[in-house]
Amino acid sequence: MSLLSIKGLSVSFASGESTIHAVNSLDLDLDSGRSLAIIGESGSGKSVLASAILGTLEENGTASGQVLFDGRNILGSDEAVLMALRGRQICLIPQNAWSAWDPVIRIGDQMTEFMRCCGVPRSEAPNLALEYLKKCGLAPEVLRSYSHRLSGGMSQRAMVAMCASVRPRLLIADEPTKGLDGRSRTLVLDLFEKVIGDAALLMITHDLRAARSCDEVSVLYGGRIVESGPANEVLDRPLHPYTAGLCAAHPRRGMVPIPGGIGRRTEIVGCVFRDRCVLADHECQGDVPMFGETRRVRCFHADR
Repeated sequence: MSLLSIKGLSVSFASGESTIHAVNSLDLDLDSGRSLAIIGESGSGKSVLASAILGTLEENGTASGQVLFDGRNILGSDEAVLMALRGRQICLIPQNAWSAWDPVIRIGDQMTEFMRCCGVPRSEAPNLALEYLKKCGLAPEVLRSYSHRLSGGMSQRAMVAMCASVRPRLLIADEPTKGLDGRSRTLVLDLFEKVIGDAALLMITHDLRAARSCDEVSVLYGGRIVESGPANEVLDRPLHPYTAGLCAAHPRRGMVPIPGGIGRRTEIVGCVFRDRCVLADHECQGDVPMFGETRRVRCFHADR
């Protein structure tokens, strides 16, 4: 049984007289000790997916389907149930870690407070904070520092240290390399392998190099997974036209942009990419299933 199993997840938002479909009939599985990268443009539904797992959707959001954590459906659970899971078992590394720290409280105090909220005894928290900072390549002085004294890379590594210290079973990393230089990006990605132990890692990212560090990749577009499989296979030999477009838009692949934009989806019929796809025809106006097993792709015209 997978640690995280999402079945038929759909999330929509009321917007005036319209309904915006942000996630549509999404399925995925993630086992303990495995890593999965969710990639796609802004507006593809990546962060909405994370919010649905954590139970932090906006008030105008409605979710259906199942989010099974260790076999238990937590979608729609009451706040007490979700609070018992957040931090202790499911931990989020937010975007822009530098701004996520409280600027008027020392890093060490924030780390130990987080640990105590997650059940770490008060007497053990300071030593545990120091231990994980060292594992993440940071000096003990960071404990006494305020967030404005840290670089972006140091701030992100301190955030990884804090989250890893409580040994969550599922770690969600939302754009963990955003705004970091090449060296800092490499250091942060190396940490996921070194310090999170047997936790499952769900990485949400625009960074294809970061996605390559994961075991598997799922490509999200218009709230639907259009391709998934082993990371190197998906990124080296993309089957879906959208995945191929993402790879071609990377600076190292020629930086060729995909024409058009995602837009706001108020209907969920047919291929979500057909308005931007040069291969689209009448067949793409109907429902498009996922083809394949290890390499899965949602396209009638994919190079399978």
